[in-house]
Amino acid sequence: MASMLGTGARMSFGTDWPVSILHPMEGIGVAVTRTVDDGPTEAWLSEECLTTPQALRIYTAGASYQAGAEGHRGVVAPGSIADLVWLAENPFRIAPKDLASVRVQGTWLAGGRTY
Repeated sequence: MASMLGTGARMSFGTDWPVSILHPMEGIGVAVTRTVDDGPTEAWLSEECLTTPQALRIYTAGASYQAGAEGHRGVVAPGSIADLVWLAENPFRIAPKDLASVRVQGTWLAGGRTY
């Protein structure tokens, strides 16, 4: 993944594939650590690990771009639609191995609370 990102390729992560992890924070954790709970503890192809900011951007703004909503969804900015996720912990301040366990406190879709 890091090699693709390094070429300037646009990337998006999501959860609609039957073999993907359904919890986005788990997917972000895998992208950053290149490990899974029931696998080896060393990163698989560690040179392909992403940083937490890169993985979050790909999961949010990258998915927005893929859906044709770039600039309106996937970012927190004036004029954006306000799809938000409130996390129990700051993903930028915890160890990458702990990303998968970050709980969602709430979600908003188009500015309205959904969870």
